[in-house]
Amino acid sequence: MLMNDNSMFTNTFTAKNPPAVCMPVPLPLLPTLVRMCARVFNIFTPGSNLHMCVDFEARVANKPVVILHFDCLRVGADGFALLKPEDEGGLRPPPPTGLPGDDVYDEVTEE
Repeated sequence: MLMNDNSMFTNTFTAKNPPAVCMPVPLPLLPTLVRMCARVFNIFTPGSNLHMCVDFEARVANKPVVILHFDCLRVGADGFALLKPEDEGGLRPPPPTGLPGDDVYDEVTEE
């Protein structure tokens, strides 16, 4: 943030694993102590797609009480897919064109 060309505030965060986004839950007996958070993580672009995973958290006094884990999501040129976090985007490299042992050799005879 700049004011009169002077830096007043500087902050950075990673786009691969950004910090959780939280908002207070209005409860009459516990004001500002309960928050709901959404955490987006494992963000990357496999090919022409966007891959991301999402967790939801309920926090009391800034400590996680309930964490809900969801599958990851891939959207883009290859369509829409729900994936497990360990699938790493769900796109496999294309198989090799030739298999080992498929080499063609000319027969050679020695006399």
